[in-house]
Amino acid sequence: MRTIRLLLAVPLLLSISLNPAYAWNHKKAAAATQAANSNPSQLLHGYISSNSPQSEVASCIDEALAGAITRSSQAQLNDKQASKYNRSVSLAWKSTKCTINNMFCNRGFEPSIEGGQLMLDEKLKVHDKPSADCSRQIWLDRTHDKVVADVVELVTGLGTTDNEKRQDLVDDSMHSLKSYVGDEGAAHIYDRLSRWSEKELANEDANTFPVDGAWTIKERQSRVALIVEAVSKDDPVVAEVKRRVHKWSNHSKVALRTSQVVETTLNIVDLSPTIIGPAAQAAMLVFSLATGGFEEDKLIGEMYLGKRFQSRNDSFKSQAEMAVDSYQLAAQTHNILLAKCSEALVKRLGGDETWKSVCQKVSLASKGDESSASLCTAPVAESATSTAEAALSDLPLAKLDAVVPAMQMPHNVLPLP
Repeated sequence: MRTIRLLLAVPLLLSISLNPAYAWNHKKAAAATQAANSNPSQLLHGYISSNSPQSEVASCIDEALAGAITRSSQAQLNDKQASKYNRSVSLAWKSTKCTINNMFCNRGFEPSIEGGQLMLDEKLKVHDKPSADCSRQIWLDRTHDKVVADVVELVTGLGTTDNEKRQDLVDDSMHSLKSYVGDEGAAHIYDRLSRWSEKELANEDANTFPVDGAWTIKERQSRVALIVEAVSKDDPVVAEVKRRVHKWSNHSKVALRTSQVVETTLNIVDLSPTIIGPAAQAAMLVFSLATGGFEEDKLIGEMYLGKRFQSRNDSFKSQAEMAVDSYQLAAQTHNILLAKCSEALVKRLGGDETWKSVCQKVSLASKGDESSASLCTAPVAESATSTAEAALSDLPLAKLDAVVPAMQMPHNVLPLP
């Protein structure tokens, strides 16, 4: 009887799997992704595109990232694999293997092994479209973070007054840039940022900071979260991942109950020793294929999408932290160029409104109202002597005789009572 079922079911499964119409949903999703990536800026980072001219720092980041993608053999391999597994033949063969596994369970422990390795980021093997898209996304996000860090360090060096420290920062960032954009590309980025730094330092308005950057831990966290929320809202990759996950997760109660009743009924009828059994099995397979595939394959696909979502958000958070920390460091070290770089990073991520909300304490709903944005000059560091003198001036005269000698003693010696 089992042989009869297989003889009846296998031809039906192969005809369904190899039917070009079955891959329509996959090709439709691929077309949507390609349309979202048609814009070169979205292809590189996918962040909010502003109508205003892009800053020189953001433009240099895009140039370095484009050079890294062009010169990297891993990036070319990722694109080749994504194109290979996105073809109709590959999608049809994938669905055929899934249906055969549903009948024979020939994968064994492979699904649990694949899921565990994916969760721990160990030995990611590209073998289908979800894994190819995930591998490409992870590489792009990590490379993007590295590029931003190198450009920020280069700007930090250009704005440092200490010549020795300046040279160390510039050399370190240039060495890293040369490793993925080449000597000529790194030199071009350095020339662009050098001209930009001279122009910014010559500007009289460059000697002011919107705020002093003295934020507490909670204030810093809230600003980072605000930037991440702003950029995630309009990011095409996040929108694509959510759309594809919601296709499997956002079912109505009626659809959920219907699937439970249909699958339970067909599985019970499948136990019949008559011809009804193979028919119920074929109907069950048709139902599974019509509702997006088998549950085991859906879970694996959702895990790959979840990995892409996590990688994207980690990249957003990393760059938001770099922007906020750069501004705080700029305010403490009086590095005007680093403050301008932080402004460019925030605007590149979330636009002008996010920058106003983060560094000028303007609500996002203000729509460009700059009346509440107060400018403050670059803070001047107080010496330890001036701070001590200010503290002593508030003490009563009777206590000065006991305090002053104690301050003049070594730190490991206490005054006698």
